[in-house]
This record gives sequence, structure tokens and C-alpha cells, in this order.
Amino acid sequence: RQRLVRVYNTKQKVQNEYDSEAAFVGQAMMLTSEGWAVMYTSNYSRGAEKHWEIVDHQGIIFTVEKSFQDSVSGLVYIKIAGDGFRGDISFLDWNTFDMSESLSSLSLRGVVPAAFDRLEENSESKQYELWKPRFFHTIVGDVSSGDVLIAENGAFVGFVNSDKKIIESWLISTQLQPLFEKEKNEYKALPLTGYRVEGVVVDDMFENIHGFLVTKSNTKASSTTVGAGDVILRIEGLPFDEVTSARVM
Repeated sequence: RQRLVRVYNTKQKVQNEYDSEAAFVGQAMMLTSEGWAVMYTSNYSRGAEKHWEIVDHQGIIFTVEKSFQDSVSGLVYIKIAGDGFRGDISFLDWNTFDMSESLSSLSLRGVVPAAFDRLEENSESKQYELWKPRFFHTIVGDVSSGDVLIAENGAFVGFVNSDKKIIESWLISTQLQPLFEKEKNEYKALPLTGYRVEGVVVDDMFENIHGFLVTKSNTKASSTTVGAGDVILRIEGLPFDEVTSARVM
């Protein structure tokens, strides 16, 4: 729990005390020893950090230097003034994780059991950007928006959003390098748009294949690039999978 800190709004501070529910903004997971942390809150607005205070497990209060919201995940990254924070976070290995494994949800109410529920598609549009996540796992249990999910081995699974969907931790681990180097988030995956196909017609013959048909690309199709009209069959040596493609990309 030392890796978790709580974020409060000083506007709700009365006589140096917080009304825990009204003032509570969310709980943040420490990412670096330099003070970068990440959290989920459904009510973020630019400049809000000016009125935030951070309280750690010892009750020590810190201020927030800066914050920004990731437009892809909806998560809020904050830079806490200070140093020596816990930054040795363990991220879940999504390639080997067993979805039947039980989880723990950490919140103001303490630790409660939780579990994966079902997989939901984020958009009904047939065409989509391959690198953006489209599928989200929902969660069951007495969980609330902003709760932190931890696996049995202590690995960080992600945050619960306002729809009880999981914002998976790989969306955070892939942003650590730009966070360290540029103090911002950055996505560098190929900007490919298209849709899933189960077959294509080649020379008037139907071929039964499972892949991603590219309809928009910033390059022309060639032996070294992917362009409109190409069908992606494998990514990183693995057969194309709609659910995992964004993470693999």
C-alpha cells in the first residue's frame, strides 16, 4: 500500500480537515521515485492540480507540480513535488495471466475481493484504428470508480473506471519511457485504420483468412510497409486477434 497515495481537493478542506468523501479525488499509483503517479478520476479538468494535495500512507502531505490526462486511456498522470517515492511497481504480465484468477480491489473502504466478468467492445464501428484498445474487461465485486486492482501475486492489474470496466495496466507500462524522458505520454504505433475480415477475394477466388484489412495508412503498400489494401494476418509472430492487437501493437 506504500505505493498508493490519496489525492484530495483543498477546496473541500474545513479547519484543516478533509471531508473524506466530498474532498477525495482519487488514489494514485506511484510510478517513479521522482514523483510521477497515475490515477483515474472521472472529473478531471485542466489546472485542477492547483487545488490538490497528496497524502501518503504516513499522513505526510505533498503538493502537485503538474498533471495531464491521457486522451487514449482517460487516466490522469500527476507529478508530485518531492523525491524518494516508491517507484518499484510490478505490472501484470497480460500474456500469461489467467483470467479466472481472483483479484483484490483497493479503495477508501479497504480491500475487497473482485474478479473479471466479461469482455465488452468499446465501439460498434466496423472501421477502427488498430493501435487503440477496443475491448475492455468488466469487473464484478463491490468496486467503485477509481479503485486499484491487484492480482494475487501483487502485480498491478489496472484501475476501475466509472462504467466498471478495467483500464488495463499495460496502457500505463507502455508510457513509462516517454514519461521519464519527456514528461508526457506518447503513442508511436503505426496509424493504421481498417476492419476485421474473415476472408478476401483474390483472382475471383475466396480465401478464408482471419485478419485486419487496412483501409487507411500513411504509407503505400510495399514489401517493407503496410498500406491500404493489405491484410494483416500476424503481429509479432502471433495470429491476428482483435482483443489483444492494440496491446501487441
